[in-house]
Amino acid sequence: MGEKKSKLELGTTLKRAWQAALHPGSPPPLYGPLAGLFLFSVVCLFSSLAYGGWRYANDAGALFNESGTGTHLNVLLLFGGGVLALCVWKRHDVAEYRRFWLVVAIGLLYLALDDLAKVHEHIDIYIHKAFRADRGHPITDHLDDVIVLAYGPIAAVFAYKAREIILGYGWFLLMNALAVLPFSLMVVGDVFGFPIHLEESMKLLACSLISAGILSVYLTPSQAEMDGEGKMTPSGS
Repeated sequence: MGEKKSKLELGTTLKRAWQAALHPGSPPPLYGPLAGLFLFSVVCLFSSLAYGGWRYANDAGALFNESGTGTHLNVLLLFGGGVLALCVWKRHDVAEYRRFWLVVAIGLLYLALDDLAKVHEHIDIYIHKAFRADRGHPITDHLDDVIVLAYGPIAAVFAYKAREIILGYGWFLLMNALAVLPFSLMVVGDVFGFPIHLEESMKLLACSLISAGILSVYLTPSQAEMDGEGKMTPSGS
């Protein structure tokens, strides 16, 4: 009975999320032009990096290698999203909202650090050393990819727990739903060895969509946010 209820609740949540994403409502003031310019700029940047690598190094992925320009751009996107989330967190008084935005901020800032310092790759190396495993083994060779892939389900579980909050942010929900596709393509590309400029471009696109979603909340007048708080039920209920 409990399992059936959980499935029904999940189905209802997905239906509500689909409807909210399709009908996000009127965008906050200036959000349309700002988000459009931001996303267009990111696409132009990673396209220029690919062209520059191909033009001057005969390798479209030359500027997307580890610690390259592409990595630094992605770190900036994640860091910017984390800072915006902290700004939203700071202006809230309701505990559930403050917890939600604090976790979002910490998560994005951690991902920025991960991309900059390659934390997941160091975890991969540590696990191989701890179990004295061969890093070149075909099964364990993609352990770092599995760690990155795990970020998706972790985010999905967190989003489900905080569904009543997220469902109140139509544009935030829409942007994050759109980010699922490039994130999935990035993981697939990493596992199957797609050209690095394609893989990293998908990462940049996903991160820019997530940041654009947070921007919509940041630009939403505080009173509009407060109007939805009375409808909120405790996360996880």
